[in-house]
Amino acid sequence: MSEEKSIVEEPEQTAIAAEVAEEEKNEPEAKKGFFRSVYDNGIYVIKNRCFSFNGTSSRQEFWQYFLFQIVLQIVVIIVLFLLLALIGFICGALTVIVPPLGAALDIFMTIIGFIGDTIYNLFGLACVISIWAASARRLRDAGMSAWFVLLNLLICVGPITVLIMCTAKSAEPEKIDGEAE
Repeated sequence: MSEEKSIVEEPEQTAIAAEVAEEEKNEPEAKKGFFRSVYDNGIYVIKNRCFSFNGTSSRQEFWQYFLFQIVLQIVVIIVLFLLLALIGFICGALTVIVPPLGAALDIFMTIIGFIGDTIYNLFGLACVISIWAASARRLRDAGMSAWFVLLNLLICVGPITVLIMCTAKSAEPEKIDGEAE
């Protein structure tokens, strides 16, 4: 009898669990919390729109992705620094322990440093391109030309100008160039 009762309860429990999962999935962004929203938006943009200059981005999407990008860059810098420092420490210790390895370890550290710099520079280039793409989408949403992103090429003044332009409110749908039907 108890086996029949547990068999009957399982589908009900599964249905309840499915309803709870569906409610969590449809939970409004405000209830998820700011940091969870920034993380989810950042991952979404990286997966789907990272290097896309087409379409539009709302102010919330742009600024959350911008914040996510800054945090991601800080994390990558810290991880690369700690990794290179650890490798340097190990090579320094080995040089003291086994002095004949000194020249070989110096060459090894030079190569590791070059590889670390290359990885960081490629990551930085990817970050710049993705932020420019997000800025182009944001400017288009604000009713401006996406070509204003090229102002970033002007030293100091350009990036600040583009960031200020990205704070503009969204334009009416018919004013967004290339998006009106």
